[in-house]
Amino acid sequence: MLTYNQPPAALTGSTAQIAATFAGLAAEMGEPFISRFLPGEIAQLLHEHGFGQVTDFGPNEARAAYFPGQADIEIAGAQRLVAATLVPAFARSGNSTGQQA
Repeated sequence: MLTYNQPPAALTGSTAQIAATFAGLAAEMGEPFISRFLPGEIAQLLHEHGFGQVTDFGPNEARAAYFPGQADIEIAGAQRLVAATLVPAFARSGNSTGQQA
């Protein structure tokens, strides 16, 4: 499980303002945000590196999970949470017997 930030161009409104503030603070502390991803990009990257099922969780998913039916709740946040399962090496190699190749 990890968190990642989205590119500034993907953000609007208060989310963009909050993200810019946090990015500035992180840079001042010597920890600039170097890599930023869109949800589809991080999923593709994880799949390319041997991960299987990817679950991505952001503001819209939080609103649906914690405030169902309340569309008036605003959750601002450029940072998203992603969890992925590691596919065993034998499954990636196409060996269907379950034995290491």
